[in-house]
Amino acid sequence: MPNYQNKTKDELIKELQELHLECDSLKTSYEKDITERKQVEEALKFTQLILDNAADTMTCIDYDGRYIDVNEALCRSVGYSREELLSMTIHDIDPNYPAGIWPEFWEKLKQAGSLTFESCHRTKEGKLIPVEITVNFFEHNGKEYHCGFARDITKRKQLKEELHLEKENFRHSLDDSPLGVRIATIEGNTIYANKTLLSLYGYDNLGELQTTPLKDRYTPESYIRAQERKRQRESGDFSATDYEISIVRKNGEIRHLQVFREEVLWDGVRQFQVICNDITERKRADKEIRKSKKLLEDLHKHLNEILENERAMISREIHDQIGQSLTALKLDLNRMHKYVGTNPEAIMKLDGMIELVSNTIKDVQRISSDLRPGILDDLGLVSAIEWYCEEFEKRTEIKCSQELDDSDYNDSQINLTFFRVLQETLTNVIRHARASSVHVKLQKSTKGTTLIIQDDGIGIPEEKIESHKSLGLISMHERVRQFNGKIDISSKKGKGTQLTVFIPFK
Repeated sequence: MPNYQNKTKDELIKELQELHLECDSLKTSYEKDITERKQVEEALKFTQLILDNAADTMTCIDYDGRYIDVNEALCRSVGYSREELLSMTIHDIDPNYPAGIWPEFWEKLKQAGSLTFESCHRTKEGKLIPVEITVNFFEHNGKEYHCGFARDITKRKQLKEELHLEKENFRHSLDDSPLGVRIATIEGNTIYANKTLLSLYGYDNLGELQTTPLKDRYTPESYIRAQERKRQRESGDFSATDYEISIVRKNGEIRHLQVFREEVLWDGVRQFQVICNDITERKRADKEIRKSKKLLEDLHKHLNEILENERAMISREIHDQIGQSLTALKLDLNRMHKYVGTNPEAIMKLDGMIELVSNTIKDVQRISSDLRPGILDDLGLVSAIEWYCEEFEKRTEIKCSQELDDSDYNDSQINLTFFRVLQETLTNVIRHARASSVHVKLQKSTKGTTLIIQDDGIGIPEEKIESHKSLGLISMHERVRQFNGKIDISSKKGKGTQLTVFIPFK
């Protein structure tokens, strides 16, 4: 104890002041320690509050697997209290946790620092909850621990299962599809084929399709085109999405397929979905139809030739035989004048007979020309058109102007076709157009001959142009088609109709 008896008053006051200062310093230091401790406690409480309200479960486990600390999320998830869990081990909660290989697992975690894997938590009632666990290794005061974070993945599992089921249903629907379906990589390697596609090739399983070279599965022509499409894809051109191929089945039979190819994303990977429709029977039917159509066209051409030959023969017979007979009869009737004398009644009767014969001769000439105008064979197409237009204008009083290219038109069959189209068209003008004028233009180009007939009538409805009942138009089309030509008809209501015929050079 200090001796204060021998000290003066001033010394005592000074020492007392020093003691006060020391007390103040100690008080300040103590208050600072209390404040810092309270701050730490508040931070710890705040941290614990965050941990307890976290959605994921958090645990701290020692090397023996015992819970050192857990958050409220784990308590809510498994139904145990914190006190109960702190008396348990991880193996009581997680039956899948690597208990049997715990030392190996701990060493692996120690080396990696962090591990993530799927497992499950068993609740107090015995229910298993799928979780995704991430564990981190750390050391404290010379002891080893790991901190674990677990997330409930029940919904993820359900979605994954639903997605898997959806994919399986999709696969089943593809297998039951009447169309062949193939899924291939961007490089063209097949990774899936449904039953229909395998059946088209005659294969028993996918492996046969995958191991059979493309060159052996395609006909030579289809293989060449397939290589061309592959080169296009490699250059970035994916435009070929609809095409035909010819395949060679396992038994050597050739089948024809219509292919529709589309790029799809399957599990995030770019792939091709290829749909194949067997069109072998349709192509066979199309071939038969084309064959039948060709036979009908040949028959129509043959009948036209027979008809034109008969017309020419009848025209000659009428012109030569009947025309000559009528001319001789007219001459004989003219000679009868000197035999009837001065009998006025007989002379009148005879003149009437001569006039009747003259009109009959004109009718015979007209009928003969309609059947086969001799001017077409003798003077050519241009002269025949000029003559027919003049006759048309005389008969109908419809003005018929012409613009004719005076070139050489040497093909008699094509000339006859143009003339028959002109006849049929002008006949339709008389019957339907109510026109006051018609313009006919014939011109020759480097590619072929064109005939244009334009009237100023009421026009023709579109449905009549396409109608199968318009036999005259059908006949014209068939005549022109025999020479690989075409007819175009354009019309507007009240603005007339234009018919254009083009026949290319052979």
